[in-house]
Amino acid sequence: VIQKAEEDNSVKFWTLSSRGVVKAIPLIFKKFLESNGFYKFCPDGQKNYVFVKVTNNLIENTTEKEIKDFILNYLHDLDDMAIYNYFADQTRLFKEDFLSLLGTIDVYFIEDSKDTSYLYFENCAVKITKSAIEVIDYLELQGFVWRDQIIPRPYYPSETETNDYSLFIENVSDQDKERILMMRSTLGFLLHSYKNISYCPAVILNDEHISDTANGG
Repeated sequence: VIQKAEEDNSVKFWTLSSRGVVKAIPLIFKKFLESNGFYKFCPDGQKNYVFVKVTNNLIENTTEKEIKDFILNYLHDLDDMAIYNYFADQTRLFKEDFLSLLGTIDVYFIEDSKDTSYLYFENCAVKITKSAIEVIDYLELQGFVWRDQIIPRPYYPSETETNDYSLFIENVSDQDKERILMMRSTLGFLLHSYKNISYCPAVILNDEHISDTANGG
């Protein structure tokens, strides 16, 4: 697991001569960006790379502009306008050709299996199996997760299985136990990203009675 490095104001990826001439040091610049989670990433089956930012177990796409913003924000806190102005003006340092010096990261993404599914929330990951629901801290995950997979709200285990949504499922299933079970299985199938490519049915919901007259559905 890659831990995000703490920003250190003593890190200098440039030189400053006695005449006030500033020059970037590419190797230290590269290491500084990588220590703060910036890398290249090649998706499976592709030759072209994208820039990503890694924070603990979370990975997200980033851009040349966002990398430049990160560097300039860091330099702004140093309160040295000569250094800031140099990097703000050196657009070539933030072009794809130059940033290709970043290392390529090889990551293992967590995926659903036949018997296990994962959901990701702001405060934790949730591992779901037939017999249990397990809350997992992101730092304890044995792999990486795309940040855009995170559901934008925290998760807190419920003390009861009865809630508004379960009541809704029971009502649309006409309180029929067999139909309730079928609806739960259908929702689980849709939430589960693991799919057997040889058997992947479409889910279609109809009114209880099929006719030319609307049934309020």
